[in-house]
Amino acid sequence: MHIVGYAVLAALINLSSPRQGPSQAWALTLTCGVLIELAQAFIPQREAAWDDLVSNIMGAGLGVWLTSRRVRLALHLNRRNQRQVSARRVDNPEAAHESPSANPSEHRD
Repeated sequence: MHIVGYAVLAALINLSSPRQGPSQAWALTLTCGVLIELAQAFIPQREAAWDDLVSNIMGAGLGVWLTSRRVRLALHLNRRNQRQVSARRVDNPEAAHESPSANPSEHRD
């Protein structure tokens, strides 16, 4: 359960601040996990556990890794699309301003 929870937390932090970078998202998530485990050491009905801390670390890493790959892929696709649009404008500057129905020979009923 710790892995899933911390993966979601790290993913949300990483996606909400893409300029900060995945290492900072991981560090912030890890800091939350460490502080929660330390706080549990002082609560009588709770106890801090090393295996929980390891699960927190793994979850944070998983969340950052998954969202970083998604963000990188989205940025790559966006850059590729922008290059294609720019190339079309260079090859045919008038086509960039035409609407699809402006050419009657291409219109099919």
